[in-house]
Amino acid sequence: MGEPAEGVKNYRKPRRRPAHLRTKTGCLTCRQRKKKCDEHPGVCQNCAKRKIDCIWPAKPNSRSNEPSPSARGQDASPSPSLATESVDNNNAELQAIGDADEQVYTYFSPSSASLSPGSVIRGVDNNDNDELPLIVSPQLTAFSSNTKIHSPPLFDYMRMVFVPQLVRPATDRQYIDDFTSGSLQVANNIPFFMDALLACSAAEIKRDDPFHRRMAETHYINAVGGMRAYLARDDSPLAEIIALRTVLILCIYERTRLYHSEGVSTHLYGAAALLKSCWKRMEASRSMPAAWTTTRILTLESFIFHVATSIPFQHPSPTSSTLVDEAFMNAQLILEQLWLENTMDYAYSPVLGAPPMLFSFVRQVALIYSQFRCQSFDVRQCHRLEQDLRRWSDDNIPIPNTLHVVGSDDAVNGCLALSLLTDSQNASQSFFGPKLYTFAAKLLLRHMIAYSSGMRGQRLSTHLSSLFSELMVLVRFVEPSVDYFAEYYAWPFYCLGVCIEGAQARDFLMNKIMAFWKTTRNGTMRRLADILQEDWAH
Repeated sequence: MGEPAEGVKNYRKPRRRPAHLRTKTGCLTCRQRKKKCDEHPGVCQNCAKRKIDCIWPAKPNSRSNEPSPSARGQDASPSPSLATESVDNNNAELQAIGDADEQVYTYFSPSSASLSPGSVIRGVDNNDNDELPLIVSPQLTAFSSNTKIHSPPLFDYMRMVFVPQLVRPATDRQYIDDFTSGSLQVANNIPFFMDALLACSAAEIKRDDPFHRRMAETHYINAVGGMRAYLARDDSPLAEIIALRTVLILCIYERTRLYHSEGVSTHLYGAAALLKSCWKRMEASRSMPAAWTTTRILTLESFIFHVATSIPFQHPSPTSSTLVDEAFMNAQLILEQLWLENTMDYAYSPVLGAPPMLFSFVRQVALIYSQFRCQSFDVRQCHRLEQDLRRWSDDNIPIPNTLHVVGSDDAVNGCLALSLLTDSQNASQSFFGPKLYTFAAKLLLRHMIAYSSGMRGQRLSTHLSSLFSELMVLVRFVEPSVDYFAEYYAWPFYCLGVCIEGAQARDFLMNKIMAFWKTTRNGTMRRLADILQEDWAH
């Protein structure tokens, strides 16, 4: 054909400009997957949804050659970014955190600086690598780098609120101060441990805040990836103990998720594997359990606590694991041996506040209840466990003379007696925690036994009224503004919540749970409220 005439219009659409694909400018993970990246700083939406590492290329105009704040002069503040905004222990200023949080700061802290007000940094003997005291000397670790602090108020919240609240308030005050200072120094030298602490703090600091939720996911991913890389290059006992502490921190994060997560089971299995490796090294070096430091006591108690009380937060329904069972039993035996040697006092222990055997009963009851919900449990196990628990508690749990139940007549009418302690001064920590967990375990066992025998509604409530009232006394005595250790009360509250029927009792319990959440920002309590509301709806 000849050339078209000049007056003929060409109707072919012109080629559009080539699309600007963000796979060329986004994170390296999206580039490798050939997916569009939203280029969100820290972690992109794709990586956050898939819970995978979000790796970014190094910026060519990085400020790595600039001197750190600690090198700009002796008169400069060691951490100027922290003076922007502080968070007090009462959390009164958390709502004031604004959009200025989105600025990114790089935190450099000299190893000799104290990160906790009034704390004392102490070194340890480098020749004893089997010991991990409360304060860890930087010379013990070779993995150290600067950590980006995206929110100075978040860092303040972590060091002033979250870390100190990892220990029961009934513990010795000096222990809490030393633990806080030591944990912050470990975080200063171990970036993935810092990320684990910041992940939990970001999940708690504000309610339903997308920025902090995304920040929490970023720190969580960095903590998991950094811990794996650290263990791949260092398998020393110290590295394993630091990794173990990190895993237990990540368990707290997984318990706070607003949806079912398999992460709790995964982390507990990993913690059991790390404990098994630590014990093998101890046996090879002939070190005795009595030589363990208070930090190791806290680690063992934390492991026992999470294994026993995290079952309602695990998905799918957990089953007994040989590795976890073995680690749980060994941890229990070591703690009991330390108690026999007068190395520790249960009433002032950092996490449990009770003999470890009680939490062994708690775990067995929780596992049976998970089978009960799946309609695959043996009621004979409940009878046998109830008898064992009653005999053990009669011999080991003191019964105070001042704990009386009053006004229980309403229980017969379907309204539980929300009675008060007649003498609150005697409701000390020496029996409060053990009695709370003992009553909760007994209540759940009797609930399953009665339910399997056909009891329902008013008849079931009347049958359990005595235990209901006794447990309500203890629950009413718990005051969130005084006792910040919200994680400790989640499982007893759960047992009470799945057993009660009356609207008044449910409202009372839910108000107590929400009071804990609003006062302490504890994500586990928020998740517990959702679990119980879903259970009551059915």
